[in-house]
Amino acid sequence: MNDRAVTLVGGLVSVVLIIGLLLPQGGPDLEDLSLPTSRDRGPLGLYGLKTWLESNGVAGKPLRRRYQSLLLDPDLADRGNLIIINQPVVTSPNRAELEALTDWLSEGNYALILTARQDLPDWVKTRVSHDLPVLAALELEFNTLESDDPEHETPSAENKNRLGKNFSTARAVLTGEDRLTSTLVPALTHPLLKGIDTISSYRSIIFDQPSITLKGTTGSRAVLPLLARNEAEGHAFWEFRHGNGGGWISSQPDLFGNITLGQADNARLFNNILNRALAEDGTVIFDDMHLGLSDLYDANNFFNDPRLHNTLWFIGLFWLVYLIGYSNRMAPVKQPGTPHGSAEFVEAMAGYFARRIKPLNISRSLLEQFQSEVRNFYRRPHSGLPVTRLLRNCSPVPEKDIRSLDTLAQKTARGEAVNLVQLTRTIDRIKRMMK
Repeated sequence: MNDRAVTLVGGLVSVVLIIGLLLPQGGPDLEDLSLPTSRDRGPLGLYGLKTWLESNGVAGKPLRRRYQSLLLDPDLADRGNLIIINQPVVTSPNRAELEALTDWLSEGNYALILTARQDLPDWVKTRVSHDLPVLAALELEFNTLESDDPEHETPSAENKNRLGKNFSTARAVLTGEDRLTSTLVPALTHPLLKGIDTISSYRSIIFDQPSITLKGTTGSRAVLPLLARNEAEGHAFWEFRHGNGGGWISSQPDLFGNITLGQADNARLFNNILNRALAEDGTVIFDDMHLGLSDLYDANNFFNDPRLHNTLWFIGLFWLVYLIGYSNRMAPVKQPGTPHGSAEFVEAMAGYFARRIKPLNISRSLLEQFQSEVRNFYRRPHSGLPVTRLLRNCSPVPEKDIRSLDTLAQKTARGEAVNLVQLTRTIDRIKRMMK
């Protein structure tokens, strides 16, 4: 009884450990948050942008596969397409993906890269990768601007600004209102900014670094700042070139969401981007793949499938029943069997050959072997006198056995059935007489 109790407790502990390891760890669930994807209807989603494009005859397509599909999709034009990419990502692209994306851009396509560099929306606070892999593949990076006159600000003023910022940050954390409206204005005269007065977006008090710039990691890479922040120094929107294509990068991600698209001149800015990037047969592509919406294997959907849960419960309960109902420790002891000797081995081999080989072939082999032994015994050539005549002339074998051997040999030569027991006994008697 004690053995069964120990087995039951051990089985229950094992089931609890397995379930704890298989279930996803705690934390915010992306399903409950608004993501910048083409099917999200929340405040940060891009469903409104996709619907607006389709109502105006612009082809929109969600990307639910890796970036290599951009080069292989027959429905996409060779050039003149625009892809909207959000950074950071839920699913990080690998090196092969990034190489495919840069090759696709260099062929004459464009990318609108919206990064959460000066903002911290709720979906960024979840378990996402906080690096910017696409910018790194394009040899671009954000840097903090240094003050042109570090001696201009006195230590007391610097301390006051630091205290004020810390107080604002603490209040934002306590109240949950850490995102404020941010206004972007043109930094220069540019065709992309035609008709643009202000762009509405959001910035984070906690995550905000007002004085940042975007620059290339190599000397050959350059960018053009287009939009500046109205409430602080620094820029927030840049243009870059890559081969025959290029694109635009924003340090604030929420420019064309379901809410911000209709504010200020945001929709006009996107229309200017389309006029600059999109060919007549071009397509606007929404990168949903790296925000968790994939046509490939989805681990979250797999673990959330109730069929998996039911299967695991069934296996666990069946295992518990097996553990309780049968235990190797309580099974009867089995006595070891007696080892087989050479006699059993010979008997088994003889039975095997007897079952698998035809009797006629056995009789032929016995006669050939016996004839060879007789000629070797009397040192006679194998092509000499017949064995029966040799036995009559050189051995004391009775004539009766010689005639019986001769009769059996003639039947074998004609292909008739032979009594193998009689043949074997006749050969054994002759061999004994020869000795």
